[in-house]
Amino acid sequence: MVVYQPPKILLLKKHGAKTKYSLVGGFVDEGETPREGLVREAFEEVGMEIDTEELYLLSKIRGKKDKNLVKYYYLLNNHNKPYELKEVHKFYDFLWVDIKEAVKHLEGTDKAVVKLHFIDDDF
Repeated sequence: MVVYQPPKILLLKKHGAKTKYSLVGGFVDEGETPREGLVREAFEEVGMEIDTEELYLLSKIRGKKDKNLVKYYYLLNNHNKPYELKEVHKFYDFLWVDIKEAVKHLEGTDKAVVKLHFIDDDF
């Protein structure tokens, strides 16, 4: 999920991973819709309570190797919700990063989606 407070987005700093930063999100549990899974993941990771109606679909990306894998990217414009780091075993900090700087720290589809929706072609 892209939590956007122009001109910044919220990034999570990971423990010991190759990719040091990530967006808020995760996997959908059995019986959940992608929106419901993201609501749960946002609460588990950063204690942010959101409603499915507050999420706007940005992109749906099917995996290249695994066609059954689908990634959904949503925008949350209501960035004024309280939040705190919850999954300290996975993340050690979170920070607001300028959108142009953020793409330097993201990889894969996270980076591609942020560039596509938030960075003009002159970047």
